[in-house]
Amino acid sequence: MMSTSILADSCSAAEPFRHLVPFRRLVQATTHLTYSVATVVLLTLLTSSPMAAQRINDGLPSELAAKAVVDPLIIPSLEIVPIDGWTLDGSGDTAWADFLAAESDRGAWNAFVDQRSGLLEVAEGAGVPWIPGRGNNLTNNDLAPILQGRAAPSLETLEALARDFIATYSTLLGTNGRRLVLDQNASSQLTDNLWNLEFRVYESDLLIDDARVFFRVNHGNLVQWGARHLPPPGTAVPEINLDALDALEAGSEYVGGWHDGADWLNGKTVLKLFPSRVDSDERGDFEDGNGYTFVAAWEYEFTRAGDSAVWRLRVDATTGRILEMKDLREFSQVRGGYWPISYRVGGVNQPQVTVGWPYANVTPLGVATNGSGVYAWDGNAQAARHVGPYVNVNDNCTGTAGTVGSDGVGDIDFGSAGLGSNDCINQLSVNDNTAASRQQFVHVNKIKEKGRSFY
Repeated sequence: MMSTSILADSCSAAEPFRHLVPFRRLVQATTHLTYSVATVVLLTLLTSSPMAAQRINDGLPSELAAKAVVDPLIIPSLEIVPIDGWTLDGSGDTAWADFLAAESDRGAWNAFVDQRSGLLEVAEGAGVPWIPGRGNNLTNNDLAPILQGRAAPSLETLEALARDFIATYSTLLGTNGRRLVLDQNASSQLTDNLWNLEFRVYESDLLIDDARVFFRVNHGNLVQWGARHLPPPGTAVPEINLDALDALEAGSEYVGGWHDGADWLNGKTVLKLFPSRVDSDERGDFEDGNGYTFVAAWEYEFTRAGDSAVWRLRVDATTGRILEMKDLREFSQVRGGYWPISYRVGGVNQPQVTVGWPYANVTPLGVATNGSGVYAWDGNAQAARHVGPYVNVNDNCTGTAGTVGSDGVGDIDFGSAGLGSNDCINQLSVNDNTAASRQQFVHVNKIKEKGRSFY
């Protein structure tokens, strides 16, 4: 991070009340200061506050809810295509060819590229032996230089292996010239056989929001690796015209002023970079490999007494424009009906069961649901169809595939159907929303989810 954020990290958590300052008093007390240690200490407020126990939720819309906004500028838009037939830059093509040649004896690999960045999005395949496991013949002796006397591989062992791998294939991942920090919260041994590693990525000492380099290791083998939301190396960092105090003042103006004694800052005010799509025309077209730029923004969270929301504000550090004001508790679900086993079990017809729709793309937000169909709603109208990062369904019925729109709280429901609605009968009058489409979308996604956890 920038030196200002590093200073903020020096605040002692052993003194919780010393730094608990209401917003208005905080801004008034610091506007005349240079951006020094004193300012940063004032800006470094802890997430716990005595107001939290007094906060109520009366079930009514918050007066701040009308201010909620998410600018599409900071919502990454992935355009994923198979790597076959795609031409990476010269060094990237060579690196992928080298990887395939090195692993050809162990089995096949598939990969996808983000058209906007021209970089590898994800590769998955038969496995590269990393640590001893059922999937290979390695022993601890093979890893002696890395184990450094440990009885078994640890997270540090996996991190060392991952960093060597990143150095070899940096042109594929887009990590050249960037700093990678292991995310300790997201990286761990999930089961006896499965490890997950994720690295956060920094550009010019600024965290790239939601950018990740990831590795999945199962039964000792690397079976999946890739990177997400990384613009190409060399993407320019925008000019920073606002400091943290300017960002606080911009937020105050946007919400109609801070309420003295009622509004509380949660944590730090942090400067981040956000990948932003670059479209060459109004249709959303872009030049392959040049579809991203950076937006720099200050980010902070606040709460208001009597309001159960936790609000996050993001302020453009170049223009001062409010890019986001969002309640972090706000989640919605995509759902629909399917048969967990079959439409008939033991000669008895079965009703459909409504479940969350796994790994479904939500547009125009540009995100995918998690395995339970949940996504972070931005307050705007959204839609979904049976397309996602892992499974796309086309039932070959007549008409162009349609979408199902969200309701007033962001939920999207594909509906359910009983017997007699299998053969090209669309639910909700939406093309491709047949019982067969729903059945395949859920089951194939669940099979692939299981496969990702096994390999």
